[in-house]
Amino acid sequence: MCIEVSVIERTIVRFAEPQDLEWCVVEDDSVTEQVTRNKIVNDEIIVAEIDGQLIGYVRLEYLWSKIAYIGMLFVEDAYRRAGVGRKMLDFLENHLKEFGH
Repeated sequence: MCIEVSVIERTIVRFAEPQDLEWCVVEDDSVTEQVTRNKIVNDEIIVAEIDGQLIGYVRLEYLWSKIAYIGMLFVEDAYRRAGVGRKMLDFLENHLKEFGH
């Protein structure tokens, strides 16, 4: 008996790490590489991955260095409408609540 694991169950959501920089820069060309690098260091980019392959991206921004908002949300075409974006947003919401937002 073969049980297929759903996309959402296989998806890992985490903060981006330095080794994710190149993929993040390619997927989000609306900010510079240096901005992306700084956001990775400051835990302001969240990624989703399946089997080590990055498939989604959220870039966090702040108004007046205080009010958080989403600057970019991206999910690879093949994984859209499978709950990946929602899983990243849930991760982000939990993170922001921890810091009093």
